Amino acid sequence: MAKDDYNVVVFKILTYLYACLKMKALFEDNVFRQIIDKQQVSDEYLADILHIMTEEGLIVGLVFTMTWGIHTFWHLIALTS
Repeated sequence: MAKDDYNVVVFKILTYLYACLKMKALFEDNVFRQIIDKQQVSDEYLADILHIMTEEGLIVGLVFTMTWGIHTFWHLIALTS
């Protein structure tokens, strides 16, 4: 499985968020992006994955906005348990 496959990226995201939930780590955007491996996952692809994860109920607290109908940006409102 490639490093940028959907399942691999979701696993990395959920593993990091689980560590934050268990208070083993504090959520930091730069650490989050390092874990995802930004060289393998583009911002657009990451936004799509996070959007799908939100729709599937795997994560909450993200707001998505479309700019000119092309790019999706996400913003963290709050982490909930």
